[in-house]
Amino acid sequence: MVGKAERGPEAVASIARHGAAYLAATGGAAYLLSRAIRSARVVAFEDLGMEAIHEFELVDFR
Repeated sequence: MVGKAERGPEAVASIARHGAAYLAATGGAAYLLSRAIRSARVVAFEDLGMEAIHEFELVDFR
């Protein structure tokens, strides 16, 4: 998940349980992340638009 806020205890537990990752990226870091995205797909909550859960394939993200 990419977001702009902290996650509560329930969300953190779910992230750990599912082996997911949470990335908060702001400003210049978000720009660098966007350059590394090679593909993206919505995996849940498509009706939420930008707040949906996406899967990204990254290349050369440092």
